[in-house]
Amino acid sequence: MTTIRKTYTTEFKVKVMREILREEKSLSQIASEYGTHVNVISRWRDQALSGLPALFDDRQARIRQQKKWNGRKNEKDYMQKLAD
Repeated sequence: MTTIRKTYTTEFKVKVMREILREEKSLSQIASEYGTHVNVISRWRDQALSGLPALFDDRQARIRQQKKWNGRKNEKDYMQKLAD
């Protein structure tokens, strides 16, 4: 017998995470409400919490900003080449 693993969209995970962060309901209540297992949303919560420090790391922010600027510069260069 094969089991089919459910996949959830990013939007769905974010919706569930917002519920968790509100701390108005228990994880089991949230899991029941959204039709998932407590272990699944616990894993999502742990992943989200482990990624939080990167949001506030200045070095990571500078790298993201630099990539954004480089992308704009490359896009401008490309558009200029098309115009020539």
